[in-house]
Order: sequence, then C-alpha cells, then structure tokens
Amino acid sequence: MDVVAAPFPVSWDMAANVAYMERALAVSAPGALVAFPEGALSGYGDDLAGLASLNPARLETALGHIQTLATRCQVYVALGTLWPAHGAGGGWTNSAVVLSPAGHPRWWYHKVNLATHERGVLVFGDQLAVRPGMPAVLGVQLCRDLRFPEQWRWLCQQGAQVLLYLTHAVEHPDAYPVWRSHLVSRAAENQRFVVAVNTAHPHQMCPTAIIDPRGDVIAEAQGAEARVLTATLRLEDVSDWYLSQARTDLLQLVDGA
Repeated sequence: MDVVAAPFPVSWDMAANVAYMERALAVSAPGALVAFPEGALSGYGDDLAGLASLNPARLETALGHIQTLATRCQVYVALGTLWPAHGAGGGWTNSAVVLSPAGHPRWWYHKVNLATHERGVLVFGDQLAVRPGMPAVLGVQLCRDLRFPEQWRWLCQQGAQVLLYLTHAVEHPDAYPVWRSHLVSRAAENQRFVVAVNTAHPHQMCPTAIIDPRGDVIAEAQGAEARVLTATLRLEDVSDWYLSQARTDLLQLVDGA
C-alpha cells in the first residue's frame, strides 16, 4: 500500500489550504492514500479564532472539490476539518474524513478527546471505529488522542492495519521528543503502521512521520515548509504477536457502547 504524508502550513484561509492539497494530490501515485493534517480543510488554530466565520456551505463545496480531485487522481484522501455537528444540539466537531476514488460514502471520525481549548466550544465525538474496504483497514486518531494508548489498541483489536494520526501540535517544540516517542510506541506496541501528519510550522511539537510495525521511522519531516513524504507499506509486516499475548484474564478492553 502506497501512502503519502503531506504536511503544509494550515491556516484559516480555506482557499490556500485547498491549493496546498491540490499540489500534493497532483504528484501522488494512483491508488495511494494521501493524508493531510488536522484542520487541513477548514483551518485550525489553538485559539479557534476562525471558527466563528466558517461557512458550512463553503466547507461542503471545498470538500466536494477534494473529492473530485481524489476521483480524478484515483487516490484515497484523509484530512482533518472542523465540521458541523449532527444532532439537535448543533455546534461543531473536530473531525477527520476519509474519501475514496469512487466517491461516497465518506467515512468520518469525530475527535473523542478534545483539547482544553476545544472543550465548551466543540462537540465531543462518541465513537471509535475502523474503516475497512480500502487497500488496508484504517484507524484514525486526532491530536490529543495520542495520549490515550488504549484507544489505539482497541482500533487494532478491531482489525486496523494502518493508524492515521492527524494533528496540529505547535508552539511547544521542547515536547517534540516526547510526542515522537509516543508515535513510535503506538506503532511498536501494536505492531501496526503509523502515518502521522502535523501542520507545517516553525515550532512543531510533533513530527510528520511514517513508522513501521517494528517502530522504525521510515520517513520524517519537521519545519515550516510544505512537504510530501511517500512510502510503500508492506501490510504483511502487520502482526498480532503482542496483542495475542495480552493478559485478558487481568485486563480487557471492551466496547463502551
């Protein structure tokens, strides 16, 4: 399975975000999974200042345009975006969406562990799930979800082979070694591929990285410039060797639903 991790400087300028994604999609091989950062479509910032001016209709049009490009380029696309919440309460979610070359249905993940500045502003997601029907079974996590390894383990127990991690982690570069080590651990402890994409920024606290099931970093980038990292994942390297040895007589992850 070919993957592309495409960080770029995410901003509240939706047209600029879309232009960055267009350029990455144009150079991606047919059949690849192309992943973009948290908030890649809508824009994102730690103060959520641009949320008030987001237009749902414009967001839908922009996502439709990315879908058209995914179909034209024959690639799968995973991107982050703020998105209107479904249900009577309304509001906004911090979400990831996976698009296929065939078009609908879209597959959504809504962030279940909101950051401190998101609470009271955004709506919590309430479900973890895997995305089958692709070259690999995907599990998706967003930013603060990195701190909760049990969520990643549960996704793997449901069959996830590749764990996508989309983030906007900036401003505290001294935390970079810690966040990087978390990513390596999520890959090695679960024997899964991890594809992590952070926004391009001069003060990143998390890398963009592609990591194999042994915890070896295949490709890595940091900094303020847009990049396109590529790798071919040998899905036969995914293993349940460690998962099968878990002491379920002492501790077991179960579906909270």
